[in-house]
Amino acid sequence: MRAIVLGGAGFIGSHLVDRLLARGDEVVCVDNYLTGRRENAARRLPRYQLVEHDICQPIPVVGSAQAVFNLASPASPLTQGEGTAQQAPCLPSCSARYW
Repeated sequence: MRAIVLGGAGFIGSHLVDRLLARGDEVVCVDNYLTGRRENAARRLPRYQLVEHDICQPIPVVGSAQAVFNLASPASPLTQGEGTAQQAPCLPSCSARYW
């Protein structure tokens, strides 16, 4: 399976990336490091791609995916979900399920 993890450099996102990679999936991690950490996203594997990007802008991910995990919104009542409404149209080539 190919999965896109938005916010993959955050605490929860990086653990999800690890789990997906451990089961043999291909993973694209998208993060702008607003709340994530570079060391959480540092991996050198052929099945792993890191895209440093703000999900409020069109996402430059090429190819299809079977799953998209949106963990990119900061955990703050003032900004919670800002990018969520803009995220779906940014991945038009993905016929994926969103979580």
